[in-house]
Amino acid sequence: MNLARRALRPLAFPLALAALLASAGAAVSSGSDRSSWSGTFTVEERDEPGRVQLEIRRSGPRGFRFSSSSGVALSELRWLSPMALKGAGSISFTLARDAGTFEFDGDTRGGVGVGRFTFTPNPVFASAFSSRGRTLDEDDVFVAAVHDVSRAFLDDMAAAGYPDLSWERAIEFRIHGVSSEWLKDLAALGVTPSRG
Repeated sequence: MNLARRALRPLAFPLALAALLASAGAAVSSGSDRSSWSGTFTVEERDEPGRVQLEIRRSGPRGFRFSSSSGVALSELRWLSPMALKGAGSISFTLARDAGTFEFDGDTRGGVGVGRFTFTPNPVFASAFSSRGRTLDEDDVFVAAVHDVSRAFLDDMAAAGYPDLSWERAIEFRIHGVSSEWLKDLAALGVTPSRG
């Protein structure tokens, strides 16, 4: 659906920004640490008030490729105002999650912003999972930050009867908006989603 929507947009602005992204990409350090925590983004207005559509794309070592597009509350994007998104010019904003923090820099025109991001992982996040019997690599930490799989979320799932929720299922639950309240309502109806 996002591809179809992009195909209908005027091409002038995206093509102009392609040159910007290419030059920004050349400026990224060739060191594995810096480049593996960076990528490109698109942010655009949604019909739903107070929310934007944020698409994040990243390529990493060992052939890792990632792309995600989801609705995000505008209030989560520090320093990005509706006026800045509607205008034309440069934008810079951050998104802080339990797993780490994203810093975005780019340009916007007519409700669509495009640019590059860097991600700084929270060093405490991965180490906290050793007690949960899970070793997280850098890709796991990045995906957790994108989908906001936090330690608090996993604690909520445990309180709702899912103490041994697998990492993959936790990601799926977060993507599809599963909450502890929703699980409790299902349980009251006698329905138990798979924990695997």
